[in-house]
Amino acid sequence: MKKIIKMLTIIAMLGSIVPALAQEYKTREVPNAPAFSAIEVNGGDVNVFFSQGEGYSFTVSGPAKLVKAIKIKVKENTLLIEYNQPFFTGDDDDVAVHVNAPALNRIVVSGEADFKNQTYLQGQDLTIKTRKNGEVSLKNVNIGQVKIDAKGSSSVDIDYIEANKISVSSLDRAEVELSGRTGQLDILDKGMFAEIDTKDLIATQKGSNTSANTQKVNKDGSVEFTFD
Repeated sequence: MKKIIKMLTIIAMLGSIVPALAQEYKTREVPNAPAFSAIEVNGGDVNVFFSQGEGYSFTVSGPAKLVKAIKIKVKENTLLIEYNQPFFTGDDDDVAVHVNAPALNRIVVSGEADFKNQTYLQGQDLTIKTRKNGEVSLKNVNIGQVKIDAKGSSSVDIDYIEANKISVSSLDRAEVELSGRTGQLDILDKGMFAEIDTKDLIATQKGSNTSANTQKVNKDGSVEFTFD
């Protein structure tokens, strides 16, 4: 009897493994999309990778059932990425969306979605909004003015930025971490449980005497000045 039970258990395990191994993956490409300068991502496990370059295009890849469930459209100069309906993908399932555009001035990420850049990102203005558990991770950014608005349990991490002005609002349990240099840093709002980490960000303001004053906002919220 024990041998029969053991055999049935093994068969059941194999039955659950085989479909997983046979899972179909798909890639779908749109090489000539309508023009857009903003990206908004809503919903489940969607990983967006942005490249700045000529032309407007995107590629969707992942498990076939999820690729089929993804809805992407361009509306009012914004590339909207979301699932057709509330979708729980599971811990090991996600969709990758690779996006290319000449410029980007607005990023909105919510749900469980992630957004990363794969190339040097530059421009005049950039607004970043994160909600729920959305994450934005950027590297090597050169932007004139940046506005960051983080809420929920979302996060924004910019690993080296050069900007004329950065404005930050972090509420609820949101986390914002910045490094690099900026001419001006404004902390517009900070929630009791939110974090704004700017220990590796230097803000420089030049006075009428042409000497540079260096201002740093510490993790504890204090503002520290040094002078030439």
